[in-house]
Amino acid sequence: MDFSAWVLSIVGIVLLTLVVDIVLPEGQTGKYIKSVLAIITVFVIASPVPTLLSGDIDVSGVMSDYDAADVDEAFLQDLFETRMEAVKDTLESEFAEEGVSGVKIDISYEKDGYVFEIKKILLDTTDAVIDGSDKNINIKETVRGVTQNALDVPSDMVEVI
Repeated sequence: MDFSAWVLSIVGIVLLTLVVDIVLPEGQTGKYIKSVLAIITVFVIASPVPTLLSGDIDVSGVMSDYDAADVDEAFLQDLFETRMEAVKDTLESEFAEEGVSGVKIDISYEKDGYVFEIKKILLDTTDAVIDGSDKNINIKETVRGVTQNALDVPSDMVEVI
């Protein structure tokens, strides 16, 4: 029996029962007819049970569209690029707190399945400007230290030129 036909038969018997309940007057005959309709309703609801017990139902087509999740590679790429931009914004704000601006940030990353992993951070300080009053700081070491602290990465991942 088809699932939609089974649901339609349940809806039909329920509607028939409601109509009979409205039309029939109260009394002994109405009680018998309602009892017969209740038994028919139970049989209609239970009609797929023998098919289920015999194992003749093929449910492979029911979930065929949901067997595997399709991965949207374009979405993942956008997600990784958004993550990379967030890392750059974090670094820029940390540099600004230290009084350094104009550092060019280039992040090399690798996606391993669904994981965003930073491989290398290249910081170009050739156009960097120190905004603080202390002009004698080592800008490369300051930028390296800020990057390591902000992103919690080892020093070999940070390259400053």
